[in-house]
Amino acid sequence: MDRLLQNIRLGTRSLSRAPGFVLTAVLTLALGIGLATAVFTVADALLLRRLPVRDQDRLVVLWGQAPDRTYNYPFGLDDAREFALQTRSLERVAFFSYYGAGPKPIRDGDQISLLRRALVSGEFFDVLGARPLLGRELRAADDVTGAAPVLVLSYGAWQRRFGGDPHVLGRQVLTWDDRVAYTIVGVMPQGLDYPRGTDFWAPVVPSTVPKDLYVIGR
Repeated sequence: MDRLLQNIRLGTRSLSRAPGFVLTAVLTLALGIGLATAVFTVADALLLRRLPVRDQDRLVVLWGQAPDRTYNYPFGLDDAREFALQTRSLERVAFFSYYGAGPKPIRDGDQISLLRRALVSGEFFDVLGARPLLGRELRAADDVTGAAPVLVLSYGAWQRRFGGDPHVLGRQVLTWDDRVAYTIVGVMPQGLDYPRGTDFWAPVVPSTVPKDLYVIGR
């Protein structure tokens, strides 16, 4: 967290297209963690799209930015957790992989396919304000040591890979490279593929925590 506190600028990407949304704002003590100034910039068109979530205009995505603004950098896990504990301006905070959704070979019975996995903290969907079409979302209890491996499918992957099977809940699939058997516990509604291109979300656990993270909050 020391490195984060030494750099007084944070980059953020808003998920909102709300009318009148300010593209660049300078806020004093915005994060409530002892920063003198925080600079917020809306910069990525990939995130400026409407998602099926609650109060999208209240969501922000945060990352670190060098004092001279020449480069951005991700949060480490310890920094992200410390931020979640220290912030007084965000009601809830979650984390997800800085590099978005990455391809994973999935085996389901005799079939192997390539699906894009996003690693997220258990609070991700609660913070995002997303509710499942089928089953349940990920929960905080899913990303602790010893938790059973579970995943939530995107609507697109459910349709393409599983034929929209309404009985898909409880089905197990195996990640072919690291041999993790995931149980499908939910399906998200159509249009929710955040990070963009995600086919399924799995919780970050100690063995799979990405080195680099974004923080998302509301």
